[in-house]
Amino acid sequence: MNNLLIRYFLKKGYLLFCPKSHNFGGFHESLLWALKIKKNKQLKLIINFPFFSAYNHYRKISTKNFGKKIIFNYYKELSFKEKILSIIFTIFGNFFILISKFKIAELINLFLKKKVNKHHFPFLGFGLRDFQEKELFSENEIKNFWNTEIDLSNNNKNKIENRIVSLCVKDDNYSKYKDISKFALGNVNNFKTSINYLIEKGYNIHRVGDNTMNNFEYSHDNFYDLTKQKNHFSQMHDSIKTSDFYLGTSSSHGVIPNLYNKRKLVTNNIDFIQSGVSESYKNFGIFKKIFDVNKNKILSLEEVFFNENLFFINVDTLLKKKEIILIENSPNEILYSVKSFLNYHEKNFKISNQMSRYEDLRNQAIKYYKKKNIKNFYLSLYESSKISIPDNYLDLYLFDNKNLNDLSTEFVSLNKKMISS
Repeated sequence: MNNLLIRYFLKKGYLLFCPKSHNFGGFHESLLWALKIKKNKQLKLIINFPFFSAYNHYRKISTKNFGKKIIFNYYKELSFKEKILSIIFTIFGNFFILISKFKIAELINLFLKKKVNKHHFPFLGFGLRDFQEKELFSENEIKNFWNTEIDLSNNNKNKIENRIVSLCVKDDNYSKYKDISKFALGNVNNFKTSINYLIEKGYNIHRVGDNTMNNFEYSHDNFYDLTKQKNHFSQMHDSIKTSDFYLGTSSSHGVIPNLYNKRKLVTNNIDFIQSGVSESYKNFGIFKKIFDVNKNKILSLEEVFFNENLFFINVDTLLKKKEIILIENSPNEILYSVKSFLNYHEKNFKISNQMSRYEDLRNQAIKYYKKKNIKNFYLSLYESSKISIPDNYLDLYLFDNKNLNDLSTEFVSLNKKMISS
């Protein structure tokens, strides 16, 4: 039913958009895709903003609702007709959500003998709540959307270099409130060397995120910790919007730079399909290392790419079964990546020999999974995703080699208890 409604408005030249506002990552990803689709297809926008949620998956807080200010600021730029339609759908949509919370979905299931999911059923509009939404567009359209750059700020002032780096390193403290993806975490202390280097280069560092994040002992006139501020969500967006680039973990926070067309360097990445949600070689990334307990070794990227569970990010399951151990990027790995990132020049950019081998490996992997007829929403994006990876990282981890085997031996020697537990 929802797809029919979205299709109807698409034919009328509108994208009916229902942000996934109950979820931090879901909000940013749904907004990114909606803006890409709108720009690529030159559509008008109808916003159905859900102020309520049918979910109850937060432990210590009754509800969370992300992005109200961002959506409202965008709403103010809409045409009169778009505004009126947005108000009507928001009122109707939220009423529908409320009555759904009072078991209406169960009544529909009873009378129609159909299984209606209350977490999808009342949310009218595009919002990436269901993989069936991919059926709205062809594979080529999805690839075109992916390659469409957007800038939510729409402000030329932000093009000026402000010498600001937005630093965000996700840790596990948010798990006190909600289950999170453990594989996306990092240790902010591993970034100290890189922070020192960037400050020496004249950058101001804004640490952004939320007030659950670990305390970080670092003091310098050019370092600002915005995570403990009451308005940390707005501070994070304002910092990234006005920054030169983003540095940190990929995870959900790593999507925000895409909204403002900002370059980024993502570390501790485990997203092998979307490459840390990147569509350009101007972005850089390095992956966490994966230690295979059964093989007793650190896997090369070649081994990772042809392991279906790892390639499609079923990492949490493997971690719970203690079949793998994730190894964070070291301070030296991060620092070298920062230096490579700063040395990037778009006009003179050429793919290195190692990057060519990496891209060939990606193409082999995608062909392999297509032959297996694996259905995955993001699979078609793999061919379009682009990210630069420093050569020294690829030298060590792209294919199996003696240095990687030596590193595995050293890891086993230092972590015998963890591996055997």
